[in-house]
Amino acid sequence: MRPHAWILVAVLLLLSSRVDALPMVHLDFEGGGTAAVVGVGETVRVDVWASGIPPGSDGLGLFGFGWSLGYDAGGLGAADPVPGSLWVGTGFSETRNQPGDTGLLANRFFEAFGPFGDDILLGSVVLTALVPGLFSIELSNFTGIGDNVLFDGSVLDSDPAAFFGEGSIEVVPIPNVPATHAAGRVALSLALILTAAPSISGAPRIRTTRFSC
Repeated sequence: MRPHAWILVAVLLLLSSRVDALPMVHLDFEGGGTAAVVGVGETVRVDVWASGIPPGSDGLGLFGFGWSLGYDAGGLGAADPVPGSLWVGTGFSETRNQPGDTGLLANRFFEAFGPFGDDILLGSVVLTALVPGLFSIELSNFTGIGDNVLFDGSVLDSDPAAFFGEGSIEVVPIPNVPATHAAGRVALSLALILTAAPSISGAPRIRTTRFSC
């Protein structure tokens, strides 16, 4: 096969791979991927993105979406979800925030078209780490199959297991800062006491050392 024929085949394969890319909704921790490590009492933002969204038969893209973020309420807390900028004031929306389950449903009812392709921000949730542990984060439908749909009516989430992604958060203990400072003061006090000990060659010395905390 001639060199230019190989190039043509490569281009066709690339185009076909793009066309056949499966749509999905996945999460990302502040640009760091699907896993995060935080300390007890700290917060981390979870961004929910859509990728591989086709334009549809009419070329108008994504009409609406719905996702639910499941987590262990015994180890994490969640604030109310916030929609991405493309979904603010563009249609009808609904949020849910219950222990272990927070989610968002929105559409572009008042718009003539929607986004398609990759890196479509659907919304964000701020999680708070409560206790140490490794916790899974799972995305699913807000109400059920059909939450995520194109303007032409095509349903994207008919296979939720393939459509939604997941992630994890590892919560680690944070050292007790006041206790650490107290230990440092004790060490300093011991050092000063040793400095004030009697001289080996001379008579005992009496020295008064004042400490302040």
